Amino acid sequence: MPAKHTLLSVPKAWTSR
Repeated sequence: MPAKHTLLSVPKAWTSR
């Protein structure tokens, strides 16, 4: 699984970091 897919799985708060 691509890392990009995991990023989508995580909440917006996590991506904001």
